[in-house]
Amino acid sequence: MTRVSPGDFIVMTKGAGIEGTGILALERAEELRGVFSEEELRKAQDFLKKVSVLPEGRIALAFSPHCLHDATEGGVLGAVWEVCAARDLGFVIDESKVFVFPETERLACHFGLDPLRLISSGTLLIFTPEPQPLLAALHEAGIPAEVIGQVTGNSRTLLRRNGEREEILECPQDELWRILERER
Repeated sequence: MTRVSPGDFIVMTKGAGIEGTGILALERAEELRGVFSEEELRKAQDFLKKVSVLPEGRIALAFSPHCLHDATEGGVLGAVWEVCAARDLGFVIDESKVFVFPETERLACHFGLDPLRLISSGTLLIFTPEPQPLLAALHEAGIPAEVIGQVTGNSRTLLRRNGEREEILECPQDELWRILERER
């Protein structure tokens, strides 16, 4: 049972769209050869080797988090939605705090997708009232992590990089399926 509460901070490890980057780089390799060099394409495909969240999960457990959630289908935004909706809570996510790998950014531009809605196994979301000691431990272990938002008691909001506020009214559909369903 999750203990997520209003005021909890949302910590994200690694970056958004990890698994989706690897899958798209494999599934659409021919199309992407005009966008990526062979080395860049291999690097993007190797994102599938980053899908474990065990190291950061073990570290996080020592800090008694209220919830741990691997950002799978629906990406970072879908995972935050699921956790908060289960408790009838809201959230505010600051898009400028969400790290997106350069390879993921290039795929996003090429396919017109939102990295925050792209399947992201390998990204761990940690809901905690005390993020600083956890962040210090993760960074000491060489695991990138950042506070990307906070749990609220009401609306579900994404603060876009351009300053706009986007209300997230329903659980986001994963961008991967939208892209893979397109005709090749």
